[in-house]
Amino acid sequence: MDGPIPTWPIGLDHRPVIRQAAIGRHTGPATNRYQMLGFWCLHVYPYRADLRVNDRWYEIHPGCVSILPPDADLEYRLPGEVEHAYVHFLIPPGDSESSPRLPVMQQLGDRFAAFDRAVRQAIAWQTISPVRAEVRLWDLLWQLTDSPASTPHDRHGVHPAVERAMRRIELRLGEPISASALADELEISHNHLIRLFRAATGCSIVEYVRHRRVERAEHLLRFSTLPIKVIARQVGLADLHQFNKTIRRELKGSPREVRARRKESE
Repeated sequence: MDGPIPTWPIGLDHRPVIRQAAIGRHTGPATNRYQMLGFWCLHVYPYRADLRVNDRWYEIHPGCVSILPPDADLEYRLPGEVEHAYVHFLIPPGDSESSPRLPVMQQLGDRFAAFDRAVRQAIAWQTISPVRAEVRLWDLLWQLTDSPASTPHDRHGVHPAVERAMRRIELRLGEPISASALADELEISHNHLIRLFRAATGCSIVEYVRHRRVERAEHLLRFSTLPIKVIARQVGLADLHQFNKTIRRELKGSPREVRARRKESE
């Protein structure tokens, strides 16, 4: 493989429709040339081989996954007895400007074993619970967008470092969060992360964290009967004085007043 790996725009806003999912087995050295007419193909490889997609050859290594678009001209050179999981599915090609893009081939490394197990689960579910199988495949396709080779920086309108920071924030709203700690985890300079975050969101990391905490607190105040002190801890504002002050400033009322708004709207 020379040069950048080609990528395909794929319509991941839509749930894929599985037409066939199975374990492919080959018993001896072989060269297979074919097309999948109208279907996307996901292949999960635990072996070495070679694959031609249209006019370009790719080396397959254990731990690789390929995404092949409909009607591509495919040729496999298989070394001997091999087995792999595969899925043939329908999904819109996507808008080339805004949709995620998946590479022909990517190496999953430490993620491969879990990914392979999940594909095999989808295979097992396809006749018993096809919707469950398709939802699992849908999630797996989204997982493949996490590869640096998968999409340009703007796949969700934000830089990948900002996207990763946002995901960590969501998981840790109940804990202390600092921009410097996030930067260290993401292996990016503190100042660079701050600039990227403000460019993507229009606010600082501190402001964004406060906003998300307030949104979560408002939901729990209005739609649960949890004690206010418990809600304060769950959203990372365990100091009740600070919690009350923040809620009053952001939601224009005390926690008790915010809680009462649900009754007013019923």
